[in-house]
Amino acid sequence: MKIALALMAATVLLAAPSAGQARSGLKAPEFVTFSGQCLRVAMGKQDMTPACTGMLGGSEHADGRNGIYFLMANNHIVTFSGKATDKRGGFPIDRVVFNTGEEAVKPQAVRATGRCSYTDPSRGPVTIRCVGALAEGTSFVASFRTDGTPPQ
Repeated sequence: MKIALALMAATVLLAAPSAGQARSGLKAPEFVTFSGQCLRVAMGKQDMTPACTGMLGGSEHADGRNGIYFLMANNHIVTFSGKATDKRGGFPIDRVVFNTGEEAVKPQAVRATGRCSYTDPSRGPVTIRCVGALAEGTSFVASFRTDGTPPQ
């Protein structure tokens, strides 16, 4: 499945420490996947929900940066990213990354504001929700309900 290959590629990129990380002793970021149901993904008036899959990714980096990866059809991935400022079940969003999954097309990072919120996914089904706006003002909302199985 192409999405699985794109996710594996993303996992490899995330897990491979840079030369600076290797020298400084920083650990590679954690990357987990969740199964469940995509409830909604919309950018402005564009509803992308029909293309959303039943898989969601999440990453946590040693420097506090987090990412929520909505895995879409045809290898596309929409990532909401930001640095956690506290441990209150979420993080502020400072960018959204659009990835077509095509090797020749560089992912596009767009400045954004907003928040991703969630509770502990290891304690059963939870809803993960990211809401905000891109820098030029386009609003976005994305939500996913896990099926309660532990993150992989």
